[in-house]
Amino acid sequence: MKRLLTASEIEDICDQIQINPSIPFDTAVAVREGLVKSIKDQLKEVEMYPSGIPELKREVLLEYHRSMLQPGEMVGVQAATSIGEPVTQMSLNAFHYSGISTIGIASGVPRVEEILNASKKQKMSVMNLYFKNRKSVEQAREHAYSKMVEVYLSGLATRITARYVSNFSDLDGAEEWYRLFFQVFSNEILDDLGEFYMNWMVRVELDRDMMYKHRISTLDIAEKIEESFRDLYVVPSPDSIGMVDIYVDFKGIRLKKTDNKFEQFKGFSVESRCLQNVVVPYLKDILISGVSGIEDIQLQEERGDWTIMTKGTNLYAAFQDEELDYTRCRSSDIWEIFRVLGVEAARQFIIDEFYKVLSAGGASVGRRHIELLADSMTYQGKISSVNRYGIDRNQIGPMAKASFEESVRNFFIAAVNGETDQMGVSASLMAGKLVKCGTGFMDMVLNEEMLQKHKPYQARPMIRRTNYPAKVVSQPLPPPPPPAPIVAKPPAPASTKAARHPASVLPAMLTGKSAYGGVALPGMKAEPVKENVPTKITFMKKPKAKPVQKDVVVDFDEDD
Repeated sequence: MKRLLTASEIEDICDQIQINPSIPFDTAVAVREGLVKSIKDQLKEVEMYPSGIPELKREVLLEYHRSMLQPGEMVGVQAATSIGEPVTQMSLNAFHYSGISTIGIASGVPRVEEILNASKKQKMSVMNLYFKNRKSVEQAREHAYSKMVEVYLSGLATRITARYVSNFSDLDGAEEWYRLFFQVFSNEILDDLGEFYMNWMVRVELDRDMMYKHRISTLDIAEKIEESFRDLYVVPSPDSIGMVDIYVDFKGIRLKKTDNKFEQFKGFSVESRCLQNVVVPYLKDILISGVSGIEDIQLQEERGDWTIMTKGTNLYAAFQDEELDYTRCRSSDIWEIFRVLGVEAARQFIIDEFYKVLSAGGASVGRRHIELLADSMTYQGKISSVNRYGIDRNQIGPMAKASFEESVRNFFIAAVNGETDQMGVSASLMAGKLVKCGTGFMDMVLNEEMLQKHKPYQARPMIRRTNYPAKVVSQPLPPPPPPAPIVAKPPAPASTKAARHPASVLPAMLTGKSAYGGVALPGMKAEPVKENVPTKITFMKKPKAKPVQKDVVVDFDEDD
């Protein structure tokens, strides 16, 4: 019966993975720990028969040895080609989110460029937030709009005006709720005679629908304004009215008088210009509620739980929310992850994000290649982009930098500064030198003592491969056998011959001489004519040339 592996069985499988002695000890320990952790995470979900555990143990050990690279192997070139090919095949047509009420996320080639260039200003930064306890969609929406989405005073205000107030008659019907406010809170703007000694006021008329959506009251707005500026006094109205009056105390402020006659004629004063040009812009930038940097939210359902996707990021503020599970919160801004969680978290983010983008495009890339890319971007303790600005000039020679980008400029800088090149891979290729990789990674030293003890090597004769058994022959080949004689058929009767040939020709054929005084035919030998005896004629073939002595050389396979 199939079952999950126990903890002791998993430990037994992982114990056979030993530390690699050919690399530094600290690095070898770190590599083994990471590999063992990955294997354990995979084996926890494996269901199998107990009889197959020994075979699984042997396969894990076999795959571990197969995964080990040989010294001098070009892992960087392999990673570059493995990642570059699917990225090249990815579609350059980015999806357009115009007209769709969703938060657009960069994907495909644009997202790959953002990761490789380590962009500090991304086109779209998002966060995925998860609650500790399961919430309904109404509870998730209320929490998001009341505590997550940033709301500034400029987003709530429908109208902002500045005016001069001397008594209650200048408040335009606000005397009633002013008196109610003074009964509950302290009075700092009226003297004993009921006159205002803070005469300059900024009135903010609010959007009540936005206040209800974000669960904001006028009293909350008043508290935020007074926390931001100590020399302001705020009088909020009831929420049903939606109005806030802000008084400014100019007694402790020295203002330079204007000499502009036009402003004096129009009734402008130094205080009114200060309110319009200084106070009002600062008031608009006050954060009333929410988290700075989160512009909007979108609710999503994952496995029955409602989560929040935000437009904009502020990971540090999200960690301070007690209702959110900070262990599962994710941000798409690599630099924010680096500032909040460190370089190791940034490395893991590069791996996960790159793998997700390539997998979404239908490509399959080995995870080791992506890990190598992430290591090269973060091994210095900071995030380095994959371009000429992220290259460390102290670790790469001028010829390698010139082969990458800006050849003339890099050669000029190297000549001015007197830089030297250690002849790496690119420089060795440019100079026609053996590259220190692969078979050229190591040097060979000849042991002269062992060379003197051994005799010189005698080369064996070269053999040629054939499809049949043969021998190596060094003797001359025997001459070919003589050809067999060709015996002519007996001649026909005389009457028939006489009928076929003239009388003058037939004797010449038999004697080898022509009746016209010619010689015998070549290749023909005639015998004397005897009566009543069949005449025998023998045709001799032309003799062949004498064969030249040769050695037959045969090549055998190693398996023969």
